[in-house]
Amino acid sequence: MSGHVKRQRPAVTVISALCFISVPLVSAAVVLAGLVYVVETGLGLHTTPIWIGRVMAAPLLYLAWLLLMLSACAIELRLWQRFLGYEKPPRVNEGDRIQFYLILLCYMRQRIVWQMPLAQSLLAVDGLRHLVLWSAAPRVTLGPRSFLFGFLYDPDLTDIGEGVILGAESYVVAHAITTNPDGSRLYVSAPVTIGPRTVIGGQSRVDLGVHVGPDAIVEPMSYVAPFTVIGAGEVWGGNPARYLRTRFETAEPIASTSPRGTPTPAEPLSTPGADEQELRAIVARALDRPLDSVTDDLSAAECTAWDSLAQLGIAASLQRKLGIAVPAADSFQLRSMADIRALIARARPSPTDAARPHAALPPALPRNPELLPLMDHERATSGLAAAADQGPPAAGVRELRVVVAATFTAEPLASPLRLWSRAFGVSATIEFAGYDQVPQTLLSPDSAFGRNHAGVNLVLARPEDLLTGSEETRERAVGDVLDAIAHCAERVPGTLVIGTLPPVVSSFVSLDRQTVERCRAEWHSRLERIAGIEVLDFAAVIERLGIDAARSTDMEVVARAPYSAAVYRELGIEISRNLRRRVKAPAKVLALDADGVLWGGVVAEDGLDGVHLGPDHPGRAFQLFQQHVIELKRRGILLVLVSRNTEDDVWLMFDRHPEMKLRRADFAAARINWQPKSQNLRELAVELNVGLDAFVFVDDDPLNRLEVETNAPGVIVVPLPSDAAEYGQTLSRLWCFDATAVTAEDLERTAMIRQEHARQEGRPSAGGLQSYLASLELVVEMRLAEAADLPRVVQLTQKTNQFNLSLKRRSLAEIQALVRDTRVFIIRAHDRFGDYGIIGVCILAAGAQPGEYQLDTLLLSCRALGRGIEEALLYGVRMALEAAGATRLRAPFVEGPRNQPIRDFLLRTGFHERDGGVFERDELGDLRLPAHVAWTGPDGRGR
Repeated sequence: MSGHVKRQRPAVTVISALCFISVPLVSAAVVLAGLVYVVETGLGLHTTPIWIGRVMAAPLLYLAWLLLMLSACAIELRLWQRFLGYEKPPRVNEGDRIQFYLILLCYMRQRIVWQMPLAQSLLAVDGLRHLVLWSAAPRVTLGPRSFLFGFLYDPDLTDIGEGVILGAESYVVAHAITTNPDGSRLYVSAPVTIGPRTVIGGQSRVDLGVHVGPDAIVEPMSYVAPFTVIGAGEVWGGNPARYLRTRFETAEPIASTSPRGTPTPAEPLSTPGADEQELRAIVARALDRPLDSVTDDLSAAECTAWDSLAQLGIAASLQRKLGIAVPAADSFQLRSMADIRALIARARPSPTDAARPHAALPPALPRNPELLPLMDHERATSGLAAAADQGPPAAGVRELRVVVAATFTAEPLASPLRLWSRAFGVSATIEFAGYDQVPQTLLSPDSAFGRNHAGVNLVLARPEDLLTGSEETRERAVGDVLDAIAHCAERVPGTLVIGTLPPVVSSFVSLDRQTVERCRAEWHSRLERIAGIEVLDFAAVIERLGIDAARSTDMEVVARAPYSAAVYRELGIEISRNLRRRVKAPAKVLALDADGVLWGGVVAEDGLDGVHLGPDHPGRAFQLFQQHVIELKRRGILLVLVSRNTEDDVWLMFDRHPEMKLRRADFAAARINWQPKSQNLRELAVELNVGLDAFVFVDDDPLNRLEVETNAPGVIVVPLPSDAAEYGQTLSRLWCFDATAVTAEDLERTAMIRQEHARQEGRPSAGGLQSYLASLELVVEMRLAEAADLPRVVQLTQKTNQFNLSLKRRSLAEIQALVRDTRVFIIRAHDRFGDYGIIGVCILAAGAQPGEYQLDTLLLSCRALGRGIEEALLYGVRMALEAAGATRLRAPFVEGPRNQPIRDFLLRTGFHERDGGVFERDELGDLRLPAHVAWTGPDGRGR
């Protein structure tokens, strides 16, 4: 039967084509003929039969002309291919003018021809669709029984299997035109493969390099990003498209190269020798280089074609050719042949795993560790464990000792604590006090807490262990532990962290709910009143997981470890978050896109009334996200707007839309233009005087995110979910906004930035630098820090990078301990434009020799530099030292990636550098106060 059908296909094709074409044409001709007859009868004309023939012939003549036109285009393209060498290469620069513009000319003509009436309709006709495709490409790969209702930009680069359905108004694009750093244009292409029986939903877009396996579905209105690999039988959807489910529920999985877990390849993996040859071929194709030029030491540093698109292409080919799944986050780490080989070595199963063909590969980790909290914590921990097995931590890791005293067995939290801390630059050495020895550890000067002066001491307790015995002894026991905490905070150096009391989870303890809640409330209330401690939200860990998921009945009996593995994992992660805050400055700037992020839709197309924003769905999600952004601003995060848009349209939304929560005044700066967003972020970093690593970038467009990741390294690029209702939750899960406290300076930060803009605007008209500085009417104050100043002191030690002598990041408890026996000064300033707030910290400690003092800490906010405040600060140090009778000053300098300015300042102001990076000054009398500065100093004298 199948052979009979195959022999009859040409006749069936011709008949179906004639029926498809003739029925609407004949109908149109009859209608037109009837109209002509009515007109001619009304005019008294008698040539109706001739006109009817002409009207009926006109559509047929147009169809014949269209077919001749398509045929002529197809023949011409073949002549181009034969005599001009026309083809679409993987990449060609605008400098190769003949090839570059020949390709553009082909696209322009294709668009003109395919926009003619009936041209695209012929794609749906079996037998004629090849003619339409040949008019745009010299070769076509199209399987039988395929239905094409969409638009193929590159038929010669698109491999379409049998029975494929391309939905209406869908687009398959196998090329891109980008801009080089020198401003020239670059054409890039990568073949698209659409497997047999695949359905591409209407209004979808499939981009270059995409590989879609057999029997897959791309849901309508989806965007499939470049070099995405969709496995066989999988359903993808969204913008960008993501895996949703499996199309067929079968006992045996379809062969697939899906990135979710280890693939079951459609083809057997190559042999090791063939792998090497295949690897070189993969790289050669991606870079458009000869095979023999792909050497062992080839890398992106020496090959300009090895860009982000090439990395995605290499990753996709590794998945298709060698069966190695490479998530997008890891694709951008493939910058050399050595990187690719290392990836293959990690992905290959060990001999032990060879008998387990479906053993899962370690989960891929994001390139930027700040995105780790967005992952599923169990998968992320597994990935971190695999990474830890591959070598020692990177250089520059800070070592911290953590001592844990708990009323229960807490040792299982050590492993996740080490893994997550290491990811954020902390090598944690963990020690556990004796079981249920909390009061003794807090009170004894010889305990592990007493010996851990520079580390973190942590107390964890649970109500089940505190509320034992009679009611009287219960209350006394809880009070005794809290008293011991207060005693330790007052007398023991180091950072003391106390966990909140979690809910009761044990199955072996029967406690009255009211008793437990009173205990927890008392615990929380007392902790708020104890100075010098930090609080870890242990209770939130249990509440997130739930009581049943948190308990481990058998391990409580066997090892007094009452919590499940999930609790210990999450507790270790929560402690790691606390440690991260000590070594990494929080993010300072949140850069926001407008369309699709602050409101739904495109304001330039939909107008003020057409965008989604308001108290009801779907606008409510964007309104709630704006409220979340406002809360971040209140915590001192600067907001900037980075939008590819028309400036007037965007500001009109802020000024006129009644449902906007954010206003123009909430933003410290903006870039609303058509430049690459990485360039805008670099300009904003200069304007705000911060590094790119201080930025968090939020954009709903994956291509913009990719561009920023590639061209603005250091920026934290947030992978937004497809559902706007999850935007706020995504930001709240990040750790990069963590700060020790919100200070008065945080609340006024945006206003201070605007004041700084006003200062800079007045600079050109001031008539020179000295006249400008004098016009500021600058007043600087230096005084000993008070209790209310300490949170800001902590914040400056953690956030200041450029003008920072020692780079010591201190906690509130450490600063409170320093204040007791060390001179801690703060520096404030104001001028005629406004108050700078507390902008500097100076910590003076007695030196080893008589008359010698040491600058333990000297730092100044970067926004205060360059107007004489740093010279006034040294003058204040001189005054303080003269009042103390000191004659010599030492300043140990710790070099970091960005604090060269303070080293240059010390050399410029007469300090001499000794061995070990220590700067010294024996004569202090020539440290003068700048003439334009009004001063109030530590000796109490004004000027």
